[in-house]
Amino acid sequence: MESNLRQILNLGHTAGRALEALSGYELLHGEAIAIGLSIQVQLAEHLGM
Repeated sequence: MESNLRQILNLGHTAGRALEALSGYELLHGEAIAIGLSIQVQLAEHLGM
């Protein structure tokens, strides 16, 4: 199991890396991760977390 710090550092990376690949790597890594973070926060809010 990942530590809490590692989970925090990974937040946004799953969706972000997918977006990075889908963009053909035209999005910068940081841009993709920022968008992924936003997606994950919105999903958590929608789920009442």
